[in-house]
Order: sequence, then structure tokens, then C-alpha cells
Amino acid sequence: MNRRKVTALCLAVLMLAGCSGKESQQANAETESSVSQSVSPTPTPEPEPEVYQVSFSATGDNLIHDVLYRQAQRRAGGSGYDFSFCYDNLREFYGEYDLNWINQETLVTDTLEPSSYPCFSTPGQMGRDLYDLGMRAFSLSNNHTYDQGARGIADTLAYWNGMPEDVTFSGLYNEEMENEGVVLRQQDGITFAFLSYTEYTNGIPTPSSAEAHVIYTSETERIQSQVELAAELSDFVIVSCHWGVEDSH
Repeated sequence: MNRRKVTALCLAVLMLAGCSGKESQQANAETESSVSQSVSPTPTPEPEPEVYQVSFSATGDNLIHDVLYRQAQRRAGGSGYDFSFCYDNLREFYGEYDLNWINQETLVTDTLEPSSYPCFSTPGQMGRDLYDLGMRAFSLSNNHTYDQGARGIADTLAYWNGMPEDVTFSGLYNEEMENEGVVLRQQDGITFAFLSYTEYTNGIPTPSSAEAHVIYTSETERIQSQVELAAELSDFVIVSCHWGVEDSH
């Protein structure tokens, strides 16, 4: 065998050896990949979302004139008041909702004498009858909030603070309130935030000695701050704005 044939034969053997090595490496890599895939952990399934459902009603304005509280007094036999007749036809309607909200447009107390237009004050039994109806959230900010001055604010706050713990009310603010006055309520796993504002108070300024006050709709920077904070703290933000032109539609 001459030198050229030996050289060619050696090169062929080397090439075959190189190919065999590459194929072996590739086969080993595929085997390792297959083993790696076979022992990889099973992906964790996505958790099922928790679903919460709440039905909500909003009502306004509950404005109690003298014809109503006098009739309520007669229906109670002259001792105390019974306002349930005002709402009996709506009892089934409100019973269909998980959370009922209302704008309470008159001050409600057990201390002040009842009064009608133009400066209102309503006997406390009215609020208790609303509670029995199923009302749990009340807005107190409107054009009649200052009707009875500083005492009216103090007495109505004392009244609502004395209601059962599941009552929520908003619309009277002071500088010491938590969360900048944002009122929070848990209902069936959902967090609601309540805020209330009014356009005017019938020309009556904030009483200088009042322990709380309304926020006017013109105070846009404060409203924006409260709404932004409420959005961070809750799932739903409920804002009551009492505004409009008198005697218009």
C-alpha cells in the first residue's frame, strides 16, 4: 500500500471517528434533555378567582316636612312617632338589596324639637324606622345640614353615632377623622368607601363653634384628594353630590 492510500485511509478513519463523537455527544444531550423534561415539576395551576357579589340601592332625598311628622305622631297615638307608613310600600323593594343607601336631607335627633321649612329638624324615630326598613348607609351632606347651627350638627352626630354598629354615615367632617374623612364599610367581602359633598347650605355659613362641617363641591382639590385615597382603600367608591338649581328639572 503506497503512502497516499495510507494517508487517505487515516483521514477517513479520523473523519468517521469525529462524526461518531459528535453523534454520541448529540445523543447524550438529547437523552439528558429528555430526562430533564421527564423529571421537571408539574406547573402549578392558576387559582380559581374568588367571586363576591353585592347588590346596592341609592335613594334621595328623605326630606321630612311637618305634615309627615305630625301624621307620624298621630299614628303613634300621640306619644312618640311612627314613620313606617312612609316606607311600607317600598319594604319589599329594599329587601332585595344587600346594601341600601339614602340621602338624609334633614337633621335627625332625639333632642331638638321637630321643625319644618325652611329650617328642618326631624324626630329620631324616623331614622330608626329607616333602619328597620333596611337602610344602612346615610349621607348627611346637603343644603339643610346647617339648618340648626352648631347644636344641630352636634346632636345629629350624637344620634347617628348612637345607631347600631352596622350603620354607616358620611358628609360631616373634621380635621381629626381617620383616612381624611373617607368612610369605609365592609359588605359581603367587598370594601365600599363613602364620600358626601354639597353645593351650598342655603346661605348659612359653617358655624364657628361646630365640631364638624360639610365639604362644598367647589373645594375641588380636597375632593380629588379624598376620592384618590378612597380608590386606594376600597373596591368601590360611592360619592354623593347634592347639587342643582332649585325648582328646576
